[in-house]
Amino acid sequence: MLAAVSDPMMSRCLINHVDRKGPYAGTAREEFLEGVSGRSASKAENDFSSISSLAHKKPPRTPITRELAVLYKRTFTEIIRNPTLLLMHCVMALAMGLLCGGIFWKISNDIAGAQNRLGAVFFSLVFLALTSLTTVDLLVNERGLVVKESLGGYYRPVSYYLSKATLDGLLLRVLPAVIYSIPFYPMTGFQSDPAHVALFFCVLAVFSATVGAMSMAITVGFGTAGKAALIMNLVLLLSLLFTGYLVNIAAVWVGLRWAHYLSVFFYGFESLIVNEMSGISLIFSAAGASITIKGDLFLQLISVRTDALIRDVAILDGYFFFFVIAGIALLYLTMPRALVVRRPQATLGAYPQPAGSVSHASSPSSVGVIDVQHCGDGEEPGWDQRAPGSHAIEMSPQRDAEGAPQQTRGR
Repeated sequence: MLAAVSDPMMSRCLINHVDRKGPYAGTAREEFLEGVSGRSASKAENDFSSISSLAHKKPPRTPITRELAVLYKRTFTEIIRNPTLLLMHCVMALAMGLLCGGIFWKISNDIAGAQNRLGAVFFSLVFLALTSLTTVDLLVNERGLVVKESLGGYYRPVSYYLSKATLDGLLLRVLPAVIYSIPFYPMTGFQSDPAHVALFFCVLAVFSATVGAMSMAITVGFGTAGKAALIMNLVLLLSLLFTGYLVNIAAVWVGLRWAHYLSVFFYGFESLIVNEMSGISLIFSAAGASITIKGDLFLQLISVRTDALIRDVAILDGYFFFFVIAGIALLYLTMPRALVVRRPQATLGAYPQPAGSVSHASSPSSVGVIDVQHCGDGEEPGWDQRAPGSHAIEMSPQRDAEGAPQQTRGR
């Protein structure tokens, strides 16, 4: 017994066994029953059974609403204590809004104005999409801590992901999009009625949040910053090709034309450009002649559907929720699994007991054997019913025919 306890690996397994079995793991049931004064044997045995069941009972999980509240508060506190990234997003968005507003200052209603409107919308989408790559470092740096806390039962992985996706979407995606639009929209001379202004702000914010959710899902799926950044850049570049600005969708080979339905840039670009150019009149002049056409006709000439505004906004919203759900699923798939503790399958009385003795949870007739082969650093011991070839140690003294305890032996 001393040789077994002196082994650090054996000691760790013994301690974990006692933690798993409860406070009476090393006490024989008959000793417990004898120590109860003023009670009958049946009453004391019932008390012992209830205590054992409570010791083995899994503690209740914290409600998910409580977990979300705590994680929201913790994430928001971290942002307040380290506001550098948030301030950089906001300052960069404001600076780029002023710069782009100056470049596209008061766009005219002619051929150059039509081209500038398309370019202004396209650049706005590209700028907000590229800023979403900051999510990669945030998730990768917290991965080790999240794994430890989730496996330790502090919170569910879904609670962490929802809190992260919500605050990341609101503070690092939606807020910079709004700050960018405040100087950009009036400086470019876009349509000034409230309906068009509100739709521009909303679509740009939803697009930014959708790309941020896609970045989070890819980061969770690939684990490392290098892989996630590479895949994210590739996805963004392929999406840019099917925006409808760099290439005419109708001119794409029919075997690849379907790919534009997978591009979030396509839905954002089409909805914003339809919102801006629908209903305006464009004057096209060439060789001394001029012609006035409606903005809807111009959009049809470049293969942009003017009747798909509501559809594009709805699909863009659907993509946001799809990427959030995909990120949660990937988080569960990539999360390391905790070692499962298998409880002994033998029942009380499986072996003949001496007369007058009572079996207990740690007797050889009911106790499992700790498999020491699985007890590494930082690992929990597993349970096995005398697995062949494993080094095991019994956790209670055996008794001979006369009831005297024998020396516990290690195997």
